[in-house]
Amino acid sequence: LDMVPANMVQHYQLARANPDVYSQVPCFCGCDQMLGHRNLEQCFVTPDGGWESHASGCSICIQESQMLVRMMGRGMSPGAMAERVIAEYGGPMMST
Repeated sequence: LDMVPANMVQHYQLARANPDVYSQVPCFCGCDQMLGHRNLEQCFVTPDGGWESHASGCSICIQESQMLVRMMGRGMSPGAMAERVIAEYGGPMMST
C-alpha cells in the first residue's frame, strides 16, 4: 500500500478486515466487465489476499467504501448496507 494515497489506505484495510460486508456489496464502476470483479471487496483485495490497485484510482469504489464506513459505524447489517449502496448507485447488481 506504499503507492496508495494515505486517505485511501483505510478503505483497503477495512475491505480486508470486513470481507463479510464488502463481499456482499456490488460495485457500480464497471469493473465487473473490465476486471471481472464480482463485488466491492475484489476492488480492494485480490482473491489470494493481496492488494488490488483498482480502487486506489476509482472514485466510485472509494465513495461506496465511504458509505460502508458510515453504515458500519451505525451498526447496520451487511445486507442492509448492500441494499443502501444499490439504492444509491442503482443499475444492475453484479453477480456474486
